[in-house]
Amino acid sequence: MKKNNFHKIIFNPVFAGYCCFIIILAITQITAYHFHKIEKEKERQKTELLAITVKSNLEILLNHGITAAKLIENLVKRDLPLSEIKVVCDEIISRNPFIDALQVVKDETIIFTYPLKGNEVTIGYEVLKGTYHLEEALKAYDRKDIYFEGPINLIQGGVGIVGRLPIMKNDTLWGFSAVIIKEKNFLNFLNLKDSLSEKVFDFYLTKHDSTGKEIALIPQLSSLDLDGIYHHVSIPSGDWTLTVISKNDFFTTSTLLISILGTLLSISFGFFLWNLSKQPYTLKKQVNERTLELKQLNKSLQLKAEQLEKSNRDLEQFAYIASHDLQEPSRMVNSFLERLQKKYGAELDEKANKYIDFAVQGSKRMLQIIKDLLEFSRVDHSKKSLQEVDLNELFDEVCAFNSNSIKAFSASIKYKDLPTIQSNYSLLIQVFHNLIENALKYCKEGTSPEIKIKVKEIDQNWQISVSDNGIGIDSEYFDKIFLIFQRLHSDSDYKGSGIGLSIVKKIVDGLDGKIWLESKLNVGTTFYINLPK
Repeated sequence: MKKNNFHKIIFNPVFAGYCCFIIILAITQITAYHFHKIEKEKERQKTELLAITVKSNLEILLNHGITAAKLIENLVKRDLPLSEIKVVCDEIISRNPFIDALQVVKDETIIFTYPLKGNEVTIGYEVLKGTYHLEEALKAYDRKDIYFEGPINLIQGGVGIVGRLPIMKNDTLWGFSAVIIKEKNFLNFLNLKDSLSEKVFDFYLTKHDSTGKEIALIPQLSSLDLDGIYHHVSIPSGDWTLTVISKNDFFTTSTLLISILGTLLSISFGFFLWNLSKQPYTLKKQVNERTLELKQLNKSLQLKAEQLEKSNRDLEQFAYIASHDLQEPSRMVNSFLERLQKKYGAELDEKANKYIDFAVQGSKRMLQIIKDLLEFSRVDHSKKSLQEVDLNELFDEVCAFNSNSIKAFSASIKYKDLPTIQSNYSLLIQVFHNLIENALKYCKEGTSPEIKIKVKEIDQNWQISVSDNGIGIDSEYFDKIFLIFQRLHSDSDYKGSGIGLSIVKKIVDGLDGKIWLESKLNVGTTFYINLPK
C-alpha cells in the first residue's frame, strides 16, 4: 500500500511539474552565475590588455625622449659648442613631432633651449628652485639615468612633463640634458580619443607626493574612485601608475536578463511537464544530458580562461620588446652621414671623425640588438626532443666555442666526471655558452678568470652550478639581470645588449627548470640551474 502511494506521489502531474521547475531554475541560475563570472573576467582581461597597450604607447613616447636626451648628453660630454648642438636638436625635433623642446642645464641653470622661440623665458631659469623640483632632480641623479617630472606647470606656459638626464664629467655632476613633452602631445600620442569618446574606460595617471599620498595627475584629482573593474600598471621612468577603469556594466545587465529568462523558462517547462506527466523518464533524461553539457561547457571555459591568462603574459612580454624603437639607431646613422657629406664633402676633419664614430657605434649597437632579439625569439620551449646529454661532451663543445676568449683572458675552466642527463642538447649549449661567456667577460682586471662547473643530484633534479671569481653582482640586482635589455654596466665598460641571461632564463623555464644565483661583489658569482630528471 505504501509503495503504491509513493508511486502516486512521484507520478502526480503537480509534483512532476514542481520538480521540473526546481531543477531547471537551479540550472539556469547556475548558468547565469557562470556567465556573469566569465563575462566579468573577459572585461577584466580586456581592461588589463588596454592598460598594457597604453603603457606600451607611453613607453614608446618616453623612449623617443630618452634617446634624444642621451644624444644631447653625449654631445655635451664631448664639449661640442651650442651651435653644433642646435643643429642636432633641429634634426631631433623635426623627426619627433611629439617632443616640444630640448634643454641643456649647467649646474642648476638652463643655458640652452631649442626651439628658443616661445621658450625665451627659460634661459637663465634655475630649475632646482623649490623643494619639489629639487627632489625630482635628485631622483635622476641617484638613478644616474633619466627621470621624468610632472605633469607640471611650465614656466613658458602650459602643462607638460620634463625628463632630466644627469650629465657627469669626471665623476662630478655637470648638469642635465632635458626633454620637454607638453600635455597635449602626451595625450595625443597615447591615442585615447576613441575609448574616451565612447565612455567605455576611464584613464588616470597617478603619482605619490612627498608625503606618500597618491594623487591623480591626469586628470587632476585628489583621489581615485576605484569602483568596478580596473587595472594598474607602473611606469618606472616617472614613478607613475597608469590606471584603466572599465565603465562597462553590460555583463551585469545580461546576467539579470538571463536569470529572469531562466525563471520564466523554468515556469514554462514546469507547466509543460504538468501537461505531459506521462513522459517523466524522457524529460529526466533530457535534464540530465543538459546538466552534463553545462558541466562540460564550464570545464571548457575554465580551460580557455587559463590559456588566455598565459597568452596575456606572453603578450605583455612582446609589448615590452615591441616598445623599443629598433629603427631609431639606423635613422641616427643616416642623419649623421648625410650631414658629413653636405658639410665636409671629401675632406674630413676632427669633427667629422667624431660624427663618423657616433654613426658607427650606433649602427653596431642596432645590429647587435636585432641579432640578440632574433635569438631570443627563436628560443624553443618545446621538450619533445629530449635526449641523453653527456655534460662532459657538452662543456667540451662550449669551451671549444669560447677557445679564443679563454686564451685571451688566460682563463681556466674546471669540470670532470659529469653525469649524463635527459634534456635538450642544443638548448643547453645556448644556456652554458651564455653563462661561460659572461664569466669571461665580467672578470676582475688583472685577474685570470677561474670557472668551476659542478653537478649534483637533489631529489628529482640535477643541480648544475657555474662559479667564477669575477666582479660579482649586488644582491639588489639578482632579479633585474634576468629581464630583457636590463644591464648593470655601461656599453663602454662591458659590451653587450642585456639579453643573454634573458635567453638563459627563457630556456630553463621552458625545460621546467629553475635558475638563481649567489654572488658577492669583487669575490665572484655562482649560477645554479635545477633541471628535472
